[in-house]
Amino acid sequence: MAPWTCINIDPMFYGRNYYNSNGGKSIITQLKKKGFITAQSINMCTKEFYDIDIEEDYTLPYENYDHENYGLFCDPNTFEPKNYFGPFKGPYSFKKRCLYGKDSFEYVFEYGKKFLESYKNQKKFIRLGFIDAHEGSMELIKYIDNSLFNFLIYFLDNDIFNFKKNAIFIISDHGNNMLGIYNAFGFEDFMIEKTLGVLFLILPNFNQDLFNESNLVFNEQKFITPYDIYYTLNDMINELNFLNLYKHSLFIQINGLVRNCYSYSDLRKKTCSCTNFTKIKL
Repeated sequence: MAPWTCINIDPMFYGRNYYNSNGGKSIITQLKKKGFITAQSINMCTKEFYDIDIEEDYTLPYENYDHENYGLFCDPNTFEPKNYFGPFKGPYSFKKRCLYGKDSFEYVFEYGKKFLESYKNQKKFIRLGFIDAHEGSMELIKYIDNSLFNFLIYFLDNDIFNFKKNAIFIISDHGNNMLGIYNAFGFEDFMIEKTLGVLFLILPNFNQDLFNESNLVFNEQKFITPYDIYYTLNDMINELNFLNLYKHSLFIQINGLVRNCYSYSDLRKKTCSCTNFTKIKL
């Protein structure tokens, strides 16, 4: 939606417009109502990926997960309370985010494994979050590759991950938008990536009564937004309650002719990831 976090997180996890912060419902509220055990672990000192108290009139319908791990990353060895946005510690640091001899992301994966092992036979949802790419050099994110790969292999080796029952969403709220060499030189890749977030889906073997694989294939090259992630998750737990042309489950075919950068009231046109969006007229 835009190259900053809050405008992407709100529609993705709360189904609402950040600039009109009334209403919305946490996806965790929906999941817990359906009997899911929930957990999250993110390697930064906050329960959401942005400061939810940044504006006086801003209220977030945050729903506590059943299990949460973020307090660990308020440790002063990796977080500086008096200089939250400093270059050497915290979410803007260009140095590795280490804590007691490990990369901080290792604790996130360990917590994830422990949760999955504890609730192996129950319905469960876990959100693992990593702030490692949040710096201008774009070097730190590469250190997570092996751990992420090993975590996914762990699913297979331990028979916890069952393609008939489980789904994995790999997402990012936005691309590289930190001050650094890429934006200093105005590289084209940097400008395109600013609002072109990652989305990979690893989904269960398809039951055509629940999910339509052909519709997913149809939607592969369409303009989608975090709203669609929210409604896809709701669709998977049978909690769909709002659909229109611009916000709906990815299991429904998207009309690519009506979706563009002018379609979203909370999308500032100058941040659109479509390089030719100025030529599009409704």
